[in-house]
Amino acid sequence: MNTKYGSSGSNKIIKLPNNLEFHVPSREMRISAWFLIWEIFKLQRYNIKGFEIKSTDTIIDIGANMGLFVMWASPQASKGKIIAIEPTESIDILALNLQKNNLNNVKIIKAAIGLDEKHIDLITYPGFNVINHQIDQKPTLCTRILVKLLTSQLKFKKVTKRVNTISLDRIIDDNNLSKIDLLKIDGEGCEYEIFRNLSNKHFDKIEKIIMEFHEYHPDNKHQELISILKFKGYEVNLVKPFFDYYLVGKCGFIWAKRNK
Repeated sequence: MNTKYGSSGSNKIIKLPNNLEFHVPSREMRISAWFLIWEIFKLQRYNIKGFEIKSTDTIIDIGANMGLFVMWASPQASKGKIIAIEPTESIDILALNLQKNNLNNVKIIKAAIGLDEKHIDLITYPGFNVINHQIDQKPTLCTRILVKLLTSQLKFKKVTKRVNTISLDRIIDDNNLSKIDLLKIDGEGCEYEIFRNLSNKHFDKIEKIIMEFHEYHPDNKHQELISILKFKGYEVNLVKPFFDYYLVGKCGFIWAKRNK
């Protein structure tokens, strides 16, 4: 991968393969940044036939984290719009990088997805901010061990904070979206809440969905998500990578697009 570091004050700059510069404001964030760059740019996690991004696409990114999916997608949707949603301070890194790269087709919303005007208690891991989850959910033992290895942390440090929630229905309405070409979700378990509560009129506006599912809670099973999407008229493809689902963390991927 064509990457290099360069100093910019206290920041480190990573040259991305699409020639954008990703500014990492702290040493602690670099491991997380490299992990996401490897996943999105090297493995091409979201570059799947039939789900290509067009220049005029409207995209919603739930669980935007530091914004590396946005950094990958924004140049492709140069004449479109991306709405990036993230409840943690990681979204401040995205805001910095939008400014540094003069990307003007992205709107950021600092909130968690849930019910309108409510809140959830969220656990974050400052040493590896790729993983966040609600307080009643828990990553697997293998996931926690992997984070310790990646971050060289003897203790799995975590922080609990209360964050405001907003519904996907509200986001669609507030932004006057008549169509969502791509809904990308990596919400560490919020995907169940989204699809259990999304109204039919808003479901009808969504053409394609790329979702990472998580089974961090006994009530959350990916079969429910597949059933909902098929009932709503989507063609669904399930991917359960051996490493992600069986070894690390009961995680996998669902790709869905409307039946023509």
